[in-house]
Amino acid sequence: MVPSTDQSLSNFSEDMKRSSARHIPLALCCIIWLLLTAGCATPVGVERVDASTAQHQLTANALTADELSPPARNVLRRWVLSERYDDDPAGAIAALHTIATMAAVTKTK
Repeated sequence: MVPSTDQSLSNFSEDMKRSSARHIPLALCCIIWLLLTAGCATPVGVERVDASTAQHQLTANALTADELSPPARNVLRRWVLSERYDDDPAGAIAALHTIATMAAVTKTK
């Protein structure tokens, strides 16, 4: 006896459901493993330098180097002026001055 086409499609559909149901836990385990391994990877790198270079980097400021110190960059970043400083240093400092004076006026009121 030959099975009908409807019965064959029904069996095929049930087999596909069972097959995909078996793959879901495996896929979830793979995704969780990938997320855990990516989360454990360190995005920080270290570069060895000699003592004089380290001292120069730690004590650098606008007067001793041709670039801003990390704390100065952080202040510019805090007020979203870092990119503006790269293009227009005087304008960025003027904007920072305005922000500082506005904060001082607000505190005295």
